[in-house]
Amino acid sequence: VIYNRDISERKRAANKINDLYNTIKEREQYYKTILDSNTDIIFMVNKIGKQLYFNKQAEQLMGYNQSDLTGESFTKYVPKRELVKYGNKLTEVFIRNKIEPFESSIIHSNGHEIPVEITGRVISYRGKKVGVGSIRDITDRKQAEKELSKATRIINRSSAVAFLWQNKEGWPVEFVSENVERLTGYSSEEFVKGKLSYSEIIHADD
Repeated sequence: VIYNRDISERKRAANKINDLYNTIKEREQYYKTILDSNTDIIFMVNKIGKQLYFNKQAEQLMGYNQSDLTGESFTKYVPKRELVKYGNKLTEVFIRNKIEPFESSIIHSNGHEIPVEITGRVISYRGKKVGVGSIRDITDRKQAEKELSKATRIINRSSAVAFLWQNKEGWPVEFVSENVERLTGYSSEEFVKGKLSYSEIIHADD
């Protein structure tokens, strides 16, 4: 009877361990699904810059297989001019436990550069400190900034002044083209910083 009871207890213990293992695997798969569905690249890196993890989005954005990326040094995918910045940010995140978002570039498998925004923080993973973060493709943002800059240069060379103001008392200015100074004698900085309001330059009869 004692022998049978011992076997039964072992089976129950084994079943509990098996159930716990299955639960852990299910949770890992659940979180992996969430990470892989993210539109940003999610990564994990150690103190020396070795990549420990990338989600599936890395394949789409960078053109490499996950298995090719994992285990490599991050320097392999960074333009040479950005290496010092990356090294400084890696050091900073492990000192301060987080870094503010910063802009940089990464190299696609076909060789072209992709403008990105990177952010990260430090967590404890399997008893060690690692850096985790996200890499966001900002190609569309940079293109929009370039087009805005081009449009601003055209306006600044013309006789037309572009104003953007708030619908509030005094019409506080959010943006005004730099050529406003030629027309009014006041700089764009005076308007944007609130030293001068749009209403103050409007003639009383208008």
